[in-house]
Amino acid sequence: MEEDFAFEVAPARTFCFLSEVEMLKERGLIKGGPFR
Repeated sequence: MEEDFAFEVAPARTFCFLSEVEMLKERGLIKGGPFR
């Protein structure tokens, strides 16, 4: 289980829905990043 986390989960990027971005920015929870 620990190996799965280290290789599959830990390097994953954070994501959210575009509709949530404005609220997250207003609350200082995100700084921004590329929309890829």
